[in-house]
Amino acid sequence: MRLGPKIISSFMGFIVMFGAVSTAATSIILDRRMQREVETSEVAFARSLATRLFKVVKDKEVPTITDTLLDELALRPEKLEYLLVLDATGHRLAHTFVSPIPERLSSVNGPFDAVGYRVERLRGDSINAVDVSVPVLEGISPIGSVHVGIRGEYLEAIKHDLVRMTLVATGAMGILAFLVALWLTRRIVLPIRQLTEVANRLSAGILDVQLPGLKSKDEIQELEGSLESVLAAVSTLMAELGQQTPIAGVPDVENAHRLGADVVPEGRNG
Repeated sequence: MRLGPKIISSFMGFIVMFGAVSTAATSIILDRRMQREVETSEVAFARSLATRLFKVVKDKEVPTITDTLLDELALRPEKLEYLLVLDATGHRLAHTFVSPIPERLSSVNGPFDAVGYRVERLRGDSINAVDVSVPVLEGISPIGSVHVGIRGEYLEAIKHDLVRMTLVATGAMGILAFLVALWLTRRIVLPIRQLTEVANRLSAGILDVQLPGLKSKDEIQELEGSLESVLAAVSTLMAELGQQTPIAGVPDVENAHRLGADVVPEGRNG
């Protein structure tokens, strides 16, 4: 492969590798960032809702609980998949589903660990959500639980948007890298080709050559200087050989006398 394509392919290969690594890193970072976001803001929202519903959950005032849940869902319909309230035994007191409740939600109730909340990803034929649940406490005793379902599509859309931005930025860098590679190819490969052509002509015995006169102030210009020195040395050598040609060739009269040759003019024989 010639030097120009090597430079371009090296640049593009680096950009592709950089894009793949940055996309994977962005995806991992976003997953962790969204996990922290859910464990902070959404857990705080669920706890606030549990505090507000404490009395009606304790008294099992289902209509009031339902109205509160529907009001909260209406405020963030693009983000919330559902709101669900269970009693201490896991029985459903109220929810915001208008269709049958997915079977996957039947197993979301359970004991809470030391952090006082639980975050679980729910995937199934009829549900794609992150369930954030907190207990409804009377003192330290749980009397129920509040479940906030964050739309999986909402979280995935945020992730896809940011990954898409990363890919667009990588594509822009790829175009810039391609232009830089073309510039480098023109800046490096073209002078090398010119000097190679001069060297080929010299090797063929053609001294009537002209150096390109590069002003790059780098190793390429040093190479041109070396070729110029070689050309000068060869020209000097050829000039010296040219001055010795009459002795090495067919001798003229002066050279014949110098060599002691017996030259007899025509017509003076006997």
